[in-house]
Amino acid sequence: MLQAKPDWAQARFVLGSTLVASGEYARARVELARAVELDPQLLDARKLLAKVHAQLGEHEFAIEQGRAYLAQRPDDGEVRIVVGQSLIRVGRGEEAYTEVEKIPEEKRDASAHFALGRLDLAFGRVDQGRARLLKADEMAPGNAQVLRTLLALDQQQGKLAESVARIEKAAAANPKDSSLAELQGEVALLAGDTAAGRKALEHAIELDGRNVTAQLTLADIALREGKKTEMIQILERAAASVPESADLQYRLAIAYEQNDRRADAITAYEKAIGINNDLAMAKNNLAYLIAESGGDLDRALELAQQAKEQLPDDGNASDTLGWVMLKRGVPSAAIGYLEEARGRFPQDAFEVQGIVRNHLAEAYERNSEPEKAIAESRKSVEFGESLVAAAKKQGRSLDQPAWAAEARKRLERLGAQG
Repeated sequence: MLQAKPDWAQARFVLGSTLVASGEYARARVELARAVELDPQLLDARKLLAKVHAQLGEHEFAIEQGRAYLAQRPDDGEVRIVVGQSLIRVGRGEEAYTEVEKIPEEKRDASAHFALGRLDLAFGRVDQGRARLLKADEMAPGNAQVLRTLLALDQQQGKLAESVARIEKAAAANPKDSSLAELQGEVALLAGDTAAGRKALEHAIELDGRNVTAQLTLADIALREGKKTEMIQILERAAASVPESADLQYRLAIAYEQNDRRADAITAYEKAIGINNDLAMAKNNLAYLIAESGGDLDRALELAQQAKEQLPDDGNASDTLGWVMLKRGVPSAAIGYLEEARGRFPQDAFEVQGIVRNHLAEAYERNSEPEKAIAESRKSVEFGESLVAAAKKQGRSLDQPAWAAEARKRLERLGAQG
């Protein structure tokens, strides 16, 4: 159809709608934008385009398209809420409230009351916010988002029993709703009943294997209980159930890295970046792991440079880029980034300061600046001692970190006292 009539706006709209239905939002955006370009009066295409922009996190565009649509159809409360939510995301809360409040009282549905209620809470209008949230629950009983917001409010106000009753009633009326089962688990955890909480969360996952938040809560429980293997298994299950989630792959990669599964971490970071190339910290961590593992330093440098560009003020990005350059044999170029990293972290961040100082000391040594290398090595040793002392104060036993040991050896090598 499009090959025969590439400028047929209606055909572009139909294709865009189909792509939205299949979850291909990026491709849908292209088709819908073209439809609106070809026929600015194709309002249904503009409405869907605003919603797609919001789904993709392109909130300025969602606001622009939504308001252009509302100029023609001012009574569409659904789009007004989309615009309001996007205004919230870009930090324009008062505008958001004004936007949603334009919906006449008699035409406000549960979504409108929910949106206004949350904004009321954000602006400190607690009683009014609570009333609107209760109205939303009355109009559309069993909405997990509404119940979760009320749960947080009830917890703050000492009215937890009201939320418990509300959630139990909703779950009984909707026994196959995974989100409500998850809420039951959250309530049990708030009450200190971990066993009941875990059981409810597992049930939520049985009802919907793609319930990511329930799986992440289970992973957090396992981590708190010191069950690292179980935590990783839960994250692996979550990542497998939602393979298109870059955030899950990123979280799994961190878990692997923290448990010395470096090869698995590298694979998971690569998957995360493959899904979402904007994950700067995933690029940063991957670059560091590749450099530490003796991998492709050209790839590590590319990733580190991209991470630094995306996170210009982040100390980790500066350290990683400097460390990769040092690994590539360019200590003079590495020093500037490592000196920058040194100044990005607070003095009581003993571990990261110790690591960065050790990296900088190595760069100075390899750049034939022994006095600076000695000074930074001594600093690294001091941070190592502070870290061990802090652990002892907390009743924990901690061996001398590897980076502090490296700094001591460097001092010996350079003929200096530790």
